[in-house]
Amino acid sequence: MKWPASLVAFWDFHQDAAEFAPALGGADIGPLQVCGGAPRRMSAGPFGHAVVFNGRDDALGVAVDQIGSLNVGAVGDSVSVLAWIKRTPSSECHFVAGIWVEDDRAPKRQYGLFVDLPVYGGADRVCGHVSRTGGPSPGLPFSRDYSASARTVSFDRWQLAGFTYDGVCVTSYLDGVADTYRHYTEPPPPLGLGLGYPKNPYRIPEGCGLPGLNGAPAEFTVGAVQLSDGPGNHFAGAIGGLAVFDRALTSDQIRLIAEHSPCPSSYVTDVRARGAWGESVDDAHERL
Repeated sequence: MKWPASLVAFWDFHQDAAEFAPALGGADIGPLQVCGGAPRRMSAGPFGHAVVFNGRDDALGVAVDQIGSLNVGAVGDSVSVLAWIKRTPSSECHFVAGIWVEDDRAPKRQYGLFVDLPVYGGADRVCGHVSRTGGPSPGLPFSRDYSASARTVSFDRWQLAGFTYDGVCVTSYLDGVADTYRHYTEPPPPLGLGLGYPKNPYRIPEGCGLPGLNGAPAEFTVGAVQLSDGPGNHFAGAIGGLAVFDRALTSDQIRLIAEHSPCPSSYVTDVRARGAWGESVDDAHERL
């Protein structure tokens, strides 16, 4: 597969031990190491191997002093994350990967890929979560600033999930396609303010900090995040590939990656054959 030049790091989990260095890129990035329970490694992933998370305590992480260029917000204002996942049922909010610390004593949210965030319209959907300040959204207990795919993520089959952020808008992709989610109304107080807005793409509201990303360094984690009372939002299922980019990939770039993946989705193939892409993400951005 030919990767865009903006690739920061790609993991295919080919190493035998639970210490995974990037397979591509990442010269200044330390290895992913066990930081909770140890995920089980299997040899049936899309790139040859995968790690399986139990949804309870399994997690991997790169120490904060070894994150290097994964700290995208320190030098830029855009990011993309892609992951090849096979999700299994769990009651938790499935966090895949990113720099995302929700400890209220020292919040350091930056960017994170989730596949279930129900509070603000992301139940069982691909969610691209970003933060300009590191904290919750103004006046709310949590951060609402994430995109959510219109389609839901399946269980027990490989899918490509990801998002892009260009400094202003976040866009979720599932199997290479960003389908627009035009109308969403958030909960009333205290969880939300009852506002209505599009969720895919999602535009960060004014007053949420300067355009871009929070640049405070924090641990890069896979499979869980740090909450105020300890690790949480555990991912349940397998992750067979993970890529981080320091730019917002174009819709064409993500479509090509999906089409040339080891496990291409029939969805992207069928949509291309029908010529039924519908409204493009670029058109939706123009509307916003």
